Amino acid sequence: GQGVQVTLKDGSRKAIESLKAGDVVKGESAFNSVLEVVKPERKSPIVSINQGELILTSDHPIATDAGYKAVDFDSNKSAVKLYGLDKVGKLKVGDTVVTQDGKLEVKSIEVLPENKANPSVTYNLRLDGNKTFYANGVLVRGF
Repeated sequence: GQGVQVTLKDGSRKAIESLKAGDVVKGESAFNSVLEVVKPERKSPIVSINQGELILTSDHPIATDAGYKAVDFDSNKSAVKLYGLDKVGKLKVGDTVVTQDGKLEVKSIEVLPENKANPSVTYNLRLDGNKTFYANGVLVRGF
């Protein structure tokens, strides 16, 4: 969502909506170049992890210590094609997500009602390299 802070190669953070092609972001053991910042049409509900620590669509893959998981990856079959991941588990309370500073326990997952999900614009990154980036310090998958 708007305002999500993405970690750049130099360690600084920048709001996802102000990134542009050519920016280099820190990913999982790699630095990846932004090819495009996209505002996809939202097909999936917006979810809040740990009371707003991370806000993203329910089908967005998040790195956990047990592989990539999403709140509801099946809700959007096109996500399989988009992310190139066929094995995405179901993210649930108690899971441990990978962060820049180590690990973080998922304590709450809340599907936001449409009116709370404002701004309803979501952003995603098309990247080179291993297609990963840190959103608010949490390792997530771009495409």
